[in-house]
Amino acid sequence: MQAQHPDLLNIPADSFCTSHIAEMVTRLRKANPPVAAATIKQNVGFIRTAYNLANARLGFNLDNPVKPGCLPKVNNARDRRLFPNEEEKLLEACAKYETDTRCTTPIGLIVRFALETAMRQAEIAQLRWQDIYKDPQLGVTFVTVDRKFSKNNDARKFPLSYNLAQEITSLRSENAEASSRVFGSNAPQIRQAFERSAARAKLEGLRFHDLRHEATSRLFERHHLEPHEAQLITGHRTIAMLNRYTHLNAQHLLGKMRNVLPPAS
Repeated sequence: MQAQHPDLLNIPADSFCTSHIAEMVTRLRKANPPVAAATIKQNVGFIRTAYNLANARLGFNLDNPVKPGCLPKVNNARDRRLFPNEEEKLLEACAKYETDTRCTTPIGLIVRFALETAMRQAEIAQLRWQDIYKDPQLGVTFVTVDRKFSKNNDARKFPLSYNLAQEITSLRSENAEASSRVFGSNAPQIRQAFERSAARAKLEGLRFHDLRHEATSRLFERHHLEPHEAQLITGHRTIAMLNRYTHLNAQHLLGKMRNVLPPAS
């Protein structure tokens, strides 16, 4: 901030006002290269916190210059999906990464698990054996996302496909405790293995979180779920949030909207 706003630093705290915040935001937006909205929001947030702490802990009575509306809106919505053959390339790269580096993170299985469950990276990392249960009557394996590890603090439960359930349960050793991690890796280890595998596959702009977008869209395209049914799996609190993660393939829509096709000659 000092390099970008030397003149603003000379303004006394009791004279610093909302117009100065607006000026700072404008400068950051017009910088070359422009500063991202999330970074601007973070910088302004630091100022707001400093004033709040000065008043609460140091006994000052300063008017906080950061008013409602000062913080820029951040749009982090992404629509990155896997293109044709990208899933195959990614899984091949994951297999080679595991072999070449002797990586203990089963990143290939984790990727396939994420593409089926739409679970977040942190939720996958925190998954314990006690969260996986096979119903003896139905013969179906269920996954429970503990509310402690859910972003929305809501627990949810959904079934796994038979083949994936078999692979997951095969990972468990005889002496594995119920509280031990299913995949044996924490979030940073999963992120590193994924990023290096994606780089090997030369998949530009693909993040682990994009697998959640892909998985959510597939719930509609492949399983034809209703929005409220998909919410039970993805854990989105509102339909609006679910829509942010749903990017239906144009070909899928075309298959449902036959009336847009020209009449057969």
